[in-house]
Amino acid sequence: MNTEIILPMYYLMLLTVVVFLFSTLIRLKEIFLNKSISGEEHRHPPFDKGSNILKNAQRNLTNLFEFPILFYVVCICIYITGNVDEYFISLAYWFF
Repeated sequence: MNTEIILPMYYLMLLTVVVFLFSTLIRLKEIFLNKSISGEEHRHPPFDKGSNILKNAQRNLTNLFEFPILFYVVCICIYITGNVDEYFISLAYWFF
């Protein structure tokens, strides 16, 4: 079977991990360095009192866990059925 369809899935997963680490670092920075907000207020979204960078990072992370799940399912179905061709690979990179 052709495994080229796995690479765009890997890139999207890598992007999700990078955004997760970025938002975690920003959250920790606001809790420990700025100390303007207690840690309990950052536990659950939405972060009304956080900075705009934190709000945008959290929204981005939330979006990366919603619609791309369908992308993973479609790519796995294409891989399992053996229908991997250049068209599906280009569509997967286009989605990424």
